Amino acid sequence: MSETTQQDEDSILEWVWGAVQGDFNEDPTAGQIITNAVITAIPVVDQVADARDLAASVKALLWDKRHDDFEVWLAFFFTLIGLVPSVGSLLKGVLKLVWKGAKLDAILRVFNAFAKGNGVAWLKQLRAGGLREYSKQAAELGKKVLDNVSATLREAMEYIPSWAGGIYQRMSDLLAELAIIRSKIEDVFNKITLGMEEKLDDLLKEKKINSAQGSSKSTLMVRQEADEVPLTGVKLSREERLEGLAADPAHNGKVTPKTLQEAEVGLSLEESGHLKPPIQRDPRPDGGEFIDADGQVWDVKAFDSRWPPRKGGFKLDRDLAKIEDEIAKNENVILDTTNLTEEHYLQLRKALTDKGVAHRIKWWPPELNDKT
Repeated sequence: MSETTQQDEDSILEWVWGAVQGDFNEDPTAGQIITNAVITAIPVVDQVADARDLAASVKALLWDKRHDDFEVWLAFFFTLIGLVPSVGSLLKGVLKLVWKGAKLDAILRVFNAFAKGNGVAWLKQLRAGGLREYSKQAAELGKKVLDNVSATLREAMEYIPSWAGGIYQRMSDLLAELAIIRSKIEDVFNKITLGMEEKLDDLLKEKKINSAQGSSKSTLMVRQEADEVPLTGVKLSREERLEGLAADPAHNGKVTPKTLQEAEVGLSLEESGHLKPPIQRDPRPDGGEFIDADGQVWDVKAFDSRWPPRKGGFKLDRDLAKIEDEIAKNENVILDTTNLTEEHYLQLRKALTDKGVAHRIKWWPPELNDKT
C-alpha cells in the first residue's frame, strides 16, 4: 500500500470517527455536523445518538467539573435542543451550522433533509421568537435530566455501607455540583440564544432570497438578488408569508392544504386589521396556530356542517366545548366559517355571546367581525 493511499485511508477513518463521536468531538467540521444531523433523523439512531451526546455533556459538566466552560454548555444546549419533540434533530443540525457561521446554502441542505417548505421563512420565524421558545423547552428538559441524575444518586447513597465514607462524600459532592449546574441552565441558555439570534441576523443579511423551497427529494433552488437587506427591513411577498405561516411545527414544518387555509385565515385577518401585525406561526408543536404582535396566541377552528354529528359534523355543545378548552389555555380562537351553514353559524355566535367569551373570538371571513 502506497504512503498516499495509507494517508487517505487514515483521513477517511479520522473523519468518520469525528462524525460518530457526536458531542464527544468538540471541534466537528461542517460536513460532520450535516452528516450527524441527517443520520440522527433515523428514529433508532436518533435515540442512540441522543443518549451518546447527553452522556458526553453531563460527563463534561458534572464529572469533569467543566461548568465554567462555555463550549461544554454549548454542547449541552445543542444536545437538549435535539430532544425537543418533533423538530429536535432539524433544530440541532441547523443551529450547529448557524453557530459555526456556515453559509445559507449549507444550512438549507440540512433543512431539505428534514422538511418541505420555505427554509428561509422558517429561519426568519426562528429568529422572530421561535428559537426562544425552543430554548425554554431545552432548559426544562435539561432540568429534568439533572433531576433524574440527582434522584438516582440519592437512591444509590442509601445503599452505601458506613465504612465507605469516601464514596458517600464523593456522591455528595456530585449532588452539590448538580445543583450548581441546574441553577445556571436558564442564564447560560439565554446567553447562547442571544448569540444565536445575532448569528441568524448575519445569516439572513447574507443575501436577499426570493425563493428557497426545501424538499427532501429535489435539488435546492436559490435565486439571489444583488442587494442585501437587514433582517428588520426584509419584506416578504404575500406568498412567502403564507408559506411561512403554514409551516406546521408539529410536523417538522410541513405545509398542507389545511395549514395553508389556516395561514390564509390568519393573514387576511391581519390585513383587515383584526389581528395586530405581524402575526407569526406559533413555534410550539402543541401550541396554537398564530401569535400576534401583542403575544396573544390564536387557535384556528373550522367546524363543518356538511356531515352529520356522528361523522364529525357540527354539533353545538361538543364544538363549543372545544372552543372553551382553548380559551382555558389562555388562547383566543379564530373560527373559520367556510363550511358552516348560516343556521349553525348563528347558533354558535349566540352561544359564545351567552357564555361571555365573544371578545375572545375572531371570525373568518373578516367581515363577520363587523356584525353584532
